[in-house]
Amino acid sequence: MIRSARSALAAALVMLALPFATARADGPGPYETVVHARARREKGTTLVITAKELTERGVDNLAEALDLMPEVIVRQGGNGQMRIDLRGAKQREMLILIDGVPVDEPWQGTFDLASIPVTDIVEIRVTLAPASPLEGPGGDGGIVEVMTLKASGGRRLDARVRASTAPDALASITGRTPLGSGLALRGSAGGRWGDPSYAVIAPGGAPAQFQDADGQAHTSLRLEKEWKHTRVTGDAWYEHRSYFIPPTDTESAQLQAIRGEDAFRAVVGSDSNWGGFRLALGAYTNLLSRASDYYQDYTQTKFTGHEQLTANRSGAAAHSDYAFTRGEVRTTLSARLSFDYEWASDRFVGQMPGGGDASFFEPALGAEVKWRWLSLDAAVGGGIPLDNAGSAWPEAKLRLNFQPSPFISIRLVGARKGRVPTLRELYEPVDGNAKLTPEQNSYAEVQVDLHARRWLTARLTGYYRHTEGLIRLDPETHMRYVNLDDISVHGLEAVVEILHGRPIGGGLAYIYGEAASKTLGLDPIDNFPAHRFEAWLETTWRGHAGAVLRVRYVSARTDQGMTLDPYAVVDLSGWARLNRFMKATLRVDNLLDERYLLRSNVAALPPVVALSLEGVWE
Repeated sequence: MIRSARSALAAALVMLALPFATARADGPGPYETVVHARARREKGTTLVITAKELTERGVDNLAEALDLMPEVIVRQGGNGQMRIDLRGAKQREMLILIDGVPVDEPWQGTFDLASIPVTDIVEIRVTLAPASPLEGPGGDGGIVEVMTLKASGGRRLDARVRASTAPDALASITGRTPLGSGLALRGSAGGRWGDPSYAVIAPGGAPAQFQDADGQAHTSLRLEKEWKHTRVTGDAWYEHRSYFIPPTDTESAQLQAIRGEDAFRAVVGSDSNWGGFRLALGAYTNLLSRASDYYQDYTQTKFTGHEQLTANRSGAAAHSDYAFTRGEVRTTLSARLSFDYEWASDRFVGQMPGGGDASFFEPALGAEVKWRWLSLDAAVGGGIPLDNAGSAWPEAKLRLNFQPSPFISIRLVGARKGRVPTLRELYEPVDGNAKLTPEQNSYAEVQVDLHARRWLTARLTGYYRHTEGLIRLDPETHMRYVNLDDISVHGLEAVVEILHGRPIGGGLAYIYGEAASKTLGLDPIDNFPAHRFEAWLETTWRGHAGAVLRVRYVSARTDQGMTLDPYAVVDLSGWARLNRFMKATLRVDNLLDERYLLRSNVAALPPVVALSLEGVWE
């Protein structure tokens, strides 16, 4: 009865948003849009990769795109469900957005980063600091936001095919066209097949092979309607997949084989602008059905169980901005109210069925003030669980930016943000704990940016994150999730880029991070190396061809109790424009055939050569 009441409330909020969906998404570029209600992004506070950079580097999906950012760790245990880490924060602590819609599934709090093709992507933005309360729930570890091609605009067709020696192959196509009277349509479809073979170690110590079979097919459809001051957008997306999920960092060494997964996402949104006032409304739903088999390890010689998962996450939000100027001071006042509801049903053969639901509101208020070389951005809010308002928690974020000259800027960030436990952590039959409280993160950051015209950019960042009530399996019994203890992470990042976009350029990056915990010791975060170095050299010739050579070094790190040795790897990519419409890209990963471990007992692939061909007609 409680679930039905909450479902009715979620549906009512969704329907309430529809009549007001009279919007114009005021995106910063001619291609991108945000469907769900979100705050506008402030330039200079995020890392950005554009579609042009993606195609020139031979990137085929979101996971590979994020791997281009030195500050981001993209981890593989095969090509199944790739994961990312931001400054020691795991993926369940991040807010993963596609056109403003949170896409992580509520049971495990994960999302397959390899499922978004580059033909849909216009821009990727990564915020390494915690999300503002104006972003709604989640994001205490940062934000990864994908902007996809909007429907309105001129006719456009983007098609891409790729094949590699992994082996794998993919094809995707995205197109849009106006339908008249301000109405426009965008559609996309594609598929991928892969079957790379990884060298693994069997439990007895003997060498073995793991065939990481992966198959997917996806399609999406978007409709947009524009008026003078408004735009309405409706979007639907469907995908079917079969793949493997590597063992988790903190739970077990079991391999999860996804025999069939169906995912559906629908969203309707609006963005209205009248002078200095903006109103954005949106509602979404994500549905997931997944059938999985579990094995003791990568050799798949011991079957341990079958699981059937059904999950849903839905929500609605309203966001408003009012901007005005008094003399040299420009002020923007913001307000946001969001409601999110999630439920899951998990059936594991031989165990009691699991599942449950959760729902929460997040109200937030914010203000941004700009004066000459100074800007201040502040927001306050809180998470309010619908079934236990007494356990609400406060959130806040403050950003102060100084720009004393056109060549230097200094940014200070302070934040307090929480993470709601996943439904698995709450309701899994064996390990779940319904008494878990949200993790609470306190965060501080100092960043200095240098811009020497077009020949040099540099950023130096120091940060500190302290997590209270860390949610992990009890380290003594390895069963039952608990709010274990506090964990602290601090680090330093230095990135220098020279002559970007010129005939010859390059860059250097050094990333340092360290974590500590009273209970888990001095190395409490798996796959979190203390040192990473990266260097790259790029060249371009009159916009007709180019190449990038990248060298990466990763120091020792732990995984499932095993210490993985340091390694250095070299990647090379080159592109050439064949004619006005066509571009070819050749990419070689692990060029020097470095033998290193991706995960405990899983070796990296030998050199993989991939050839991509992309055509854009508009």
